[in-house]
Amino acid sequence: MRADITINDRIAAGRGAEAARLVPENTVWATIDWPLPPDDREETILPGVVTALSQALAKCGSVAFRSNEPLDGAIIYHPAPPRSIKNRLLDLAGLGENLFGIIVATDPAVIAELFDDGWNYAMQAAIIFDPEADSLPIVNALRRGLDWRGQNLPAGARLLFGPGHDRAFAVIAASDPVWIVRFKRALE
Repeated sequence: MRADITINDRIAAGRGAEAARLVPENTVWATIDWPLPPDDREETILPGVVTALSQALAKCGSVAFRSNEPLDGAIIYHPAPPRSIKNRLLDLAGLGENLFGIIVATDPAVIAELFDDGWNYAMQAAIIFDPEADSLPIVNALRRGLDWRGQNLPAGARLLFGPGHDRAFAVIAASDPVWIVRFKRALE
């Protein structure tokens, strides 16, 4: 494993609601830590960390994540569904539901984009899934919101990966502990 990336087999106290919301029912989880870039750098995550994480995720399966636009090299793009009049009115009151476009990719260079779109604001999540699985339940699960507490991972999902509140850590959860182990090995 890269010396600057560490995996802890539990969520440490003080990780906040952003970490807790990424732990679905009936899963095992770990936190992944890495150093932040120096304050004078514009990037939010060091490029080497993005590369290592993107490659490790790609080794675990197809990766679905939120994106507001299609990306070159993606296997498929599912645009956000149209907003109903009801949802637009609820949006005005701050009560609308989150509706996201979803990218499915296997190329680490495309997967690296998940660290750009919403990562800084803990608005991103990725589901890594069996490439032979139906992607529709995965897409629908990613669209339903940002809080996974009380939810199960959809059929075919191997891992859920998402950001913590300070950009220097992520949470990874799996229904089967073997996928946490495989992710750790993929980082080596």
